[in-house]
Amino acid sequence: MSRSTIGQHIDELNNAGALEKMPDAYFRKHISYKAKRSMGKDILNDAKLRWNTGNVLFEQGKFADALKEFDAAISIDPNYANAYFNKALTEVTIGDFDSAIKNLNKVFALQPKSHDAAVVMGNIEVQKKNYTKAKQWYEKALEFYPDYYEAKIRLKTLKMLKKVNASLKKSKDMEEKYRKRAESNPYAQFNEAVIEAHKGNLNNAIKKLDIVLRLQPQSTLAPVLMGIIEGKKGNAANARGWYRKARKLNHDYEVNKKRFQKLLAERWDDDALTITQL
Repeated sequence: MSRSTIGQHIDELNNAGALEKMPDAYFRKHISYKAKRSMGKDILNDAKLRWNTGNVLFEQGKFADALKEFDAAISIDPNYANAYFNKALTEVTIGDFDSAIKNLNKVFALQPKSHDAAVVMGNIEVQKKNYTKAKQWYEKALEFYPDYYEAKIRLKTLKMLKKVNASLKKSKDMEEKYRKRAESNPYAQFNEAVIEAHKGNLNNAIKKLDIVLRLQPQSTLAPVLMGIIEGKKGNAANARGWYRKARKLNHDYEVNKKRFQKLLAERWDDDALTITQL
């Protein structure tokens, strides 16, 4: 019943030959001589052999074909719990969780204390990020089988995962808090504008500076940087307008202009920083 059953008896299933009337190519290919000799034409009606063939196909990564074999085993024996379980494992592997849950419930109907099925249920809930439900399933598996090592490991892993997710959430909350605070802080926005300009992301820098000017209309530094950016973009008239505004607001205009030119020189060449004289 556990995942280790996938691939069981593979050595017994070889390429000794094929029965003419077997419709499934993979099944014909892997039927052993011993099985053919003992069962003859009734071999197609053996649920365990169809289940075994499904296991081989699963190990080969041929999940669609494996599902067909498990379905064949179930059609032969509707009470074959192993077939439902391995079918569910295959569906989990391909991400079909809803179908897997249905088949695991059929396992529980046949084997109410299946610890393997409980663990797989928990694994599905982890994939769906329902960690509380996952914990309940792992604990239930241990109720059915107190020494079940895999269930114990899953519980420990789940605790670690919850801690990691809690830490990530805290980090994201802090980042969002900083972002909101920065959006209302003209100094933070101005610093980000300088960084964007230095990287050459001029449009992003302009957006940041627009926020600065909205929050702090009397800013004397933002117009200077706006002028430098417009000069870089080749908009001499716009650059001239921003420098005039900066001069009206601050008598240290020339000092600030040279300061920003020096700051951005590593990214822009001197020709690009040439400002039209007022």
